[in-house]
Amino acid sequence: YNEYKSYLSVCLICILRHDWMAPGTMIGMTTTIKPECAYRSVGCNRGTGSADIHAVTDSICYAGGQSVIILSRDTCTFKSRDHLPHGALVRTTTFVKHVKEEVVVLGCDKGHVKMWWVKGPKQTKHICQHSSSVSYLSAVFYQGSYFVVSCGTDSTVRIHAVHCVDSEHCVSEHSILTIPKAGHGLCCELAIYQQQLVLAVSTDNCNISLYQVNSDSYEFLVTLSGHEDWVRSLAFKVDDSDLILASGSQDNYIRIWRFMPTSSQPALNFEVKKQVMVLADTECCVRVENILLGHENWVTSVRWLSNGMILSSSMDKTLILWSKDADGLWSEHAHVGEVGGNNMGLFGAFPTSDNTMLISHSFQGAFQGWHRAEEDMKAWQGCPMPGGHFASVKDISWSPSGAYLVSASLDQTVRMVGEWGEKGWYEIARSQVHGHDMSCVDTITDTSYVSGSEEKVLRAFQAPTTFVENVKRITGRDLTSDAQYDVLGAHIPALGLSNKAISSADMNQAPAEHTGTATVKDYEVPYQVSFAPVALNQPPVEEILLQNTLWPEVHKLYGHGYEVYQCAASPDGAIIATCCKATKQQFAAIILWSSGTFEKLTELVHHNLTVTRVR
Repeated sequence: YNEYKSYLSVCLICILRHDWMAPGTMIGMTTTIKPECAYRSVGCNRGTGSADIHAVTDSICYAGGQSVIILSRDTCTFKSRDHLPHGALVRTTTFVKHVKEEVVVLGCDKGHVKMWWVKGPKQTKHICQHSSSVSYLSAVFYQGSYFVVSCGTDSTVRIHAVHCVDSEHCVSEHSILTIPKAGHGLCCELAIYQQQLVLAVSTDNCNISLYQVNSDSYEFLVTLSGHEDWVRSLAFKVDDSDLILASGSQDNYIRIWRFMPTSSQPALNFEVKKQVMVLADTECCVRVENILLGHENWVTSVRWLSNGMILSSSMDKTLILWSKDADGLWSEHAHVGEVGGNNMGLFGAFPTSDNTMLISHSFQGAFQGWHRAEEDMKAWQGCPMPGGHFASVKDISWSPSGAYLVSASLDQTVRMVGEWGEKGWYEIARSQVHGHDMSCVDTITDTSYVSGSEEKVLRAFQAPTTFVENVKRITGRDLTSDAQYDVLGAHIPALGLSNKAISSADMNQAPAEHTGTATVKDYEVPYQVSFAPVALNQPPVEEILLQNTLWPEVHKLYGHGYEVYQCAASPDGAIIATCCKATKQQFAAIILWSSGTFEKLTELVHHNLTVTRVR
């Protein structure tokens, strides 16, 4: 517990499974309890370098709170496989490239850089200590050593060479080179070109600096200028005798830089601005080959696909696949993502090794996945992805039948997770997206619950009929239903906090051209609603979770003088107990409510300060 309590208290939910009574076991007999983790839930930390994918195994590592989570691929989705606990908030993480085994490098807000061998005996190696937070990492395996580059907010870039002794990952020593006064390093990228290690670093002066790295020294090569805002992502690719660098910037542009030996430079009929340098004992020139514009907001990541395409993500909530034609011109090949809405954008994206899936992570910590629907890679379909809360989880509760788990978090949401057959546990609904930090939640029946937040009122919710039907299709569980069968879902009015019910009659009031679409007009109130009833046979994707899985609010419970702190329902669901923050006895009362009429039954006035737990 002491080892794990630091990250369990942040935003991680674990479900442990154990067959308590094995067949043939008699009551009173001694049995060994061996629980195993069936589900692990945590959102991805915010940052352009907070997630990465392994080039061989397609495993994903991402920073989740104070730990690194490993996801393994399962055909068209992923599931949580392992976690690497750490004692501070993890800011960035990456896999070591050019090595078949899974080796993770992480950097935290306390300046630590650590290596972690995932499979087999989990061995760790503390590499260095920045004087402030680590902002970005890049790592490769080169000539028997692990080379790791870390950018820190202390305006230094550090190069670490960790030397291996044998195949058991024993390390003898490691050397550290520091590039002083390099500026605030925003991102970095290592590449192996003609048996030489090349490093690109972008800093807060909007430029990209290139270095040639040896085991005990480095050499500055050239500065690439052209972007008008900070460069957030870099990606190298070796093309025969040339080295190509793609850079994505907050100026919405992607630039493609080509490094080639001067002897192989083609003859042109016009003058092209170029820079000359010596790279790997060869005189090379670098020039801008293409400038790509397609995003409407910051470009947060660029990645090369194995077929030569480029995948880019942006804060405009979209991914773009770029392809190059026979004439050398780049254009948009496919465009996926959200259109409209009020959500923040994407922090990064990457493809799988076979180019059949695209994965992105967003501002709210959610992973979104798309799998290829056509061989030409022009059509993509959304697929369910694991995720979780991106702020501290304050309360959890099982539904009475055990069909799903409810959780409330400081990220201002209430989420529900259920078991999707043998594929594992996934989020099946996001019943409440609130304007205040959530503090407590408890289920009353399989289709109703009560929750509290940083306000004086508690809110009661009842499931719409679409939730009951979707739970049966996804999990195979029949809920003991008292759901409102005339209610299909809910929506949140502009500047509102209460989920308003949407009935089948409301849907029928919409004009014919809007019936069945995601926009319903002409309600009794003059605002638009983003909702459409969806029949699901698999866990919903992020866009559906945000818009189509809300529960309607059926009642408010008034009575507390300060912010609600705890709530609990009796085992039979007949009584609800609630309490609030208090510094005096009169406010520290526990109030009992009837769950049928939501009327106050009585007050239990005994404590003098805040009641921290009721059950």
